[in-house]
Amino acid sequence: MADSTTNSNDPTPPRPKRIQYHRPGPDLAAAMACELCAEQGISNPPGWNPALRPPKKTRSADEEPPAKKRILPINPDQSRLLRQVWDRVIEDRAGDDPESRMLAVAVALRAAIRGFSYVLAHDMKILRIDNPEPSLASLTSSGWLGSTPERILASGPLDPELCDMPSFHGNPWQVVEAVRTRASGWYTRAINHRKMRKKPARLRVLGAYLASRADQDGRISLPADRIIEACALSGPIELVELLEWLARIDWITRPDLAQDPVEVSLTEVTGPMAPTPYPPDTPAKVTPASTPLDRPVQERADALVLGREAEVARWVGSYRQEHGHGPSWSVICDEFGWPARRAPDHDVTDRIFHHLREDEWLTGFGAPFALRPGPRAAPEG
Repeated sequence: MADSTTNSNDPTPPRPKRIQYHRPGPDLAAAMACELCAEQGISNPPGWNPALRPPKKTRSADEEPPAKKRILPINPDQSRLLRQVWDRVIEDRAGDDPESRMLAVAVALRAAIRGFSYVLAHDMKILRIDNPEPSLASLTSSGWLGSTPERILASGPLDPELCDMPSFHGNPWQVVEAVRTRASGWYTRAINHRKMRKKPARLRVLGAYLASRADQDGRISLPADRIIEACALSGPIELVELLEWLARIDWITRPDLAQDPVEVSLTEVTGPMAPTPYPPDTPAKVTPASTPLDRPVQERADALVLGREAEVARWVGSYRQEHGHGPSWSVICDEFGWPARRAPDHDVTDRIFHHLREDEWLTGFGAPFALRPGPRAAPEG
């Protein structure tokens, strides 16, 4: 049978016998506890003998428990969708008071792709809306939310109410479900933040709106009229009252109330709500060797490994000395520029490791993280 990356007419040797894997040993335990691997972002799979599991680190009685993350991190794309959906809600004038506006944004984020939203009576409890009938009536009376308060409040997990939302038909922003889900989850956690416990809807929706408009450094600059319109507030007097309230609970820095636009920043408590920038692109790795993809598998494998066996063995020995365990195949492939084990041409890598094993340059095959220099490499140091 021909290899997957070769032409059927190519004269190739038969596929080498696959390595037989054995039970995990102490090398896997060392790999799982390896701090160097953790720092380098190398993932080592679990699943070895529980007796070999490294002991859990215990926390002293005086040590404070780590703070729980209350807000999901949000990236620029998710933040952009959240802002666009909220702007559409403002444009549609959905909700004529802060509580109904808070509900409108929540259901709009659910419908941002499919143009409809499932709404349950239990959602009112999650959003902490004590008297949902007026808010629901405000959204359904105009047809913006295709249902009635009675049907929504009578719905349950087994029979959710499907509400058509024409304003969101056709995936207006052409986003994927993962972006929508994270934006919706961020909003729900924002209005239910621990700082917002037992707070009125007008304060919660304002806090969420300001946080959604923060830049990556947590800075916010918005015209007062736009804030009032976005949160369906009664006017400047209510806005000033709520801004002072948000400053008192350490949601935002203290604003200059005589200044327009409103310029504030998120605090240390709410700073994690700001969008997280994308990490810089990882520079392309310059591989030590490469071969044309249209060449036979064995020819490619020979070009990548012949004459470099001693170098590979020395590197594996240095890795083991530094980490306390052997490298995985993936780490070796990344170091020497060989095809990844899940690449379409992974059979090239299989031939390479078969050569290193048969010629005794490496040993320890079959057990996780047990690779080490073989007898052939001993004279090489």
